[in-house]
Amino acid sequence: SPFPAIAFAHSMRVIALSRYAIKGLSPDSLESVVLDCPGATFPDDRRYALIKSGNDFDPENPEWIHKEKFLCAFTAAELLAGYDTQYV
Repeated sequence: SPFPAIAFAHSMRVIALSRYAIKGLSPDSLESVVLDCPGATFPDDRRYALIKSGNDFDPENPEWIHKEKFLCAFTAAELLAGYDTQYV
């Protein structure tokens, strides 16, 4: 195993794997996921986001932006609930 052994006081079981490739849109159900190194993140989870127009995001010099600048459940729950999406 590439990870050091970790002892848990309680057993755990994964019952579902879901990826939200575009923040705030529909989840994709996955059968398996490979995390191949310590600190690895869930592949493509929240890889993309829908940013609102009229903001000062600079793709040449990206910096952290508060979630209020994006379309997501926090800012546009009713709008986004109307979409059924799939990331392929």
